[in-house]
Amino acid sequence: MIGGSSKKTKRRIGTRTLRFILAFSVAAFVGSGVSYAKPKPPPVATLNEAVCTAISGVWTANICTLPAGTSRTVTSSFKIGQGFKLDIIGNLTIQRDATIDNSGTIMVENVDGIPIVQDMDDSSWKPGLLVFGALNNSGTITIANVVEGTEGITVSFSVDPAAPGGPSPFIIVPGTLTNSGTITIQNGDQTRGIKNLGTIANSASGAITVANVADIDTNNNVGIYNRRDGVPSPYASIINGTVTNAGSITISNSGSPADYGIYNVGLFTNSDTGKFTINEPSQGVHDAAVGLYNAGSFTSFGMFTNDRGALTETLQTWGSFNPAGTMINYGTTSATGTWYNNLVMINLGTVTNYGIMWDESAAKTMINYGTIYNYGYIDRGTDKGICIDEPSTDPNVPPGSGC
Repeated sequence: MIGGSSKKTKRRIGTRTLRFILAFSVAAFVGSGVSYAKPKPPPVATLNEAVCTAISGVWTANICTLPAGTSRTVTSSFKIGQGFKLDIIGNLTIQRDATIDNSGTIMVENVDGIPIVQDMDDSSWKPGLLVFGALNNSGTITIANVVEGTEGITVSFSVDPAAPGGPSPFIIVPGTLTNSGTITIQNGDQTRGIKNLGTIANSASGAITVANVADIDTNNNVGIYNRRDGVPSPYASIINGTVTNAGSITISNSGSPADYGIYNVGLFTNSDTGKFTINEPSQGVHDAAVGLYNAGSFTSFGMFTNDRGALTETLQTWGSFNPAGTMINYGTTSATGTWYNNLVMINLGTVTNYGIMWDESAAKTMINYGTIYNYGYIDRGTDKGICIDEPSTDPNVPPGSGC
């Protein structure tokens, strides 16, 4: 009996001892700060001589120059700090999982570019900087390509198979360009500054100036081309480029009637803090370049100012030209310039018109549901809101022309 009891006691003591050791070990492990959290990613590299060499650039005094004829892909993210510059004369691709964060300077002046597989009907245009991943700018970007058939920056997309059982057999992953700094577009002749099939977001502190310049006899010069395109086989789908402006976009382009500051066939939104301005072209009133061409969707919740255009017996120039799209104003619009509509243009906000609003749509679908103060001229359209004819300030425009 004594012997049997002793064995049970030893087993109980042994069990208590084992529990104590395990409890102490766990407490010591937790107390030591050791955890199973994922390891932190390595720090993002900053543009320096080593990073420049990795993309086949030439490093000189804080400037990395990608020479003509050089074509490289960014597979690892990096930053461009203040006082540093990336100058793209050749061409560069940002891979989908990579990011360039710029708080310094990027110059895009490519003399050649990369054929784009996605753009089945558009592959002849070749970008200097092709974005499948992300380009974030809080510094300065200048686009100055002038070689025919080039695009400065192309924001594109990639396609992934979707998870089984999902609503779609594939997922479209857009490249992104975000701006909280300054972007100046000054491409020349038969070129495009930026083409977008992904997502462009201009934040409240961002400023984009569209100042592309072409000879009067040159066609197909575009500052920003917000595109709509088909996704190539085997994916039967349409993708729309998306632009959102919460900061300022100013159009001051010059050229012929077939040259455009912004050519929109995608989705464009001017947010409630956004300021969208079309100025007179730099080459004067006889410059016939179009400020905004819309055959997509353009919606404004903020401020829209159109001060470009004239309509006389000898001259027709357009600040805003809407031949096949939808334009809706919820915000405040002011104009001394010209507006053309041939599909749908709707006002649900306030318009002060010193210029010419011209409607050639078959069903008179330039429609006012809001308020128009008209000091200028309104041709046709439909008024279902408040339209007040004010005394004209232009001797060539008869007072009370439109309401």
